[in-house]
Amino acid sequence: MSCLLATSMFFVAGCNKDNPDNPSNSVPDPEGTIVTNIRNDTHQTWTGSCFCGLYYGIADVGIGTLSMSASNTFGGFDIAYVGTVNGLGSIKSIPKENLFTGNGCAVIENGGYVLRGSSDNQGKYARLYVTHFLTSGGGIVGAEIKYQYPFVP
Repeated sequence: MSCLLATSMFFVAGCNKDNPDNPSNSVPDPEGTIVTNIRNDTHQTWTGSCFCGLYYGIADVGIGTLSMSASNTFGGFDIAYVGTVNGLGSIKSIPKENLFTGNGCAVIENGGYVLRGSSDNQGKYARLYVTHFLTSGGGIVGAEIKYQYPFVP
């Protein structure tokens, strides 16, 4: 009987709504979070002097300009995908051991990322969370993102 009770208690604890590992529980945004949209470069417009809408994103963070390609990959940063997370506050550390790549990191809904500055900005980091894709006409045209800079775990 005590074995059955212990098993039942384990099951109930594992299903707790307050469990931060439960993917349906969102994590509050940390102080300083910025929310913006980024469009992929297939949905740009020519104004006669520039392609406007090509790079919406986080150019103001001081470590570079984030872009989103037509194939829905991030570029412009050394970037590490840290997995599916419950919000920006779920990203708590900087990945180790060669997890940073250059351009070509897939944009994933509910995906968490750590961005690393290059050249003059080495050692500076931002954390980023993709809340959802932006769609039009049945296709992906961009993503809503949340980010925080500086990210000091």
